[in-house]
This record gives sequence, structure tokens and C-alpha cells, in this order.
Amino acid sequence: WRGEVCVFHGSAADTNAYVLKKWNLETFVVGDHAGQCYSQDPSHILVWVEELADTAVLVHELMHAIFAMLGSRGLVHCDGSEEAYTYTMSDLLGRVLAHKDWKEV
Repeated sequence: WRGEVCVFHGSAADTNAYVLKKWNLETFVVGDHAGQCYSQDPSHILVWVEELADTAVLVHELMHAIFAMLGSRGLVHCDGSEEAYTYTMSDLLGRVLAHKDWKEV
């Protein structure tokens, strides 16, 4: 899979404004929930969480990103592909948590 997963955290209003400007999207609306995954195409996936410390929400939204990533390559989630999904989650979550320069949008 070649592409990018961008993870944002902060207020919904600030995230909406930043993402719309940076990616020239016509629509990107963070709703009234704690997180969201958005994929306009499988090679550009945006994940937003209101609170970075809310690990459960972060993992939930990253799982949506992983379904988009691996699904775009034809990998259906089933018993036979379970390890691909779990290893991808380990890698992606590790990368997100290791990032030291977190700034609120």
C-alpha cells in the first residue's frame, strides 16, 4: 500500500478549517463525536481524534483507516487475513504514539 495516513487532534472546528484549507477539500466535516476517519480515496486517509490521550477512540479510528488501506488492495478481513490487519494496527499505532511533535490543529 502506498499512501498517507494523517492523524489530527484538537477541536472539531479547528480541524475542519485546517483540513479543508490544506487538502483543498470541498467537504470534510468532523461531527459531534470523539473521532472520525475520512478517506476521499484509499491513498489519502485522514484520522481525527478530539483527545489524543483517548486511546480507545484513536484505535477505533485507526482500524477504519486500516480497513480502507488493506481493503483497497483487495484484502478482505477474515480469519486468513487477521494477522495482516493486526500487524498493520501495531505498526500504525506505534508510529502515531511515537510521534513527538504533536500540536493541536
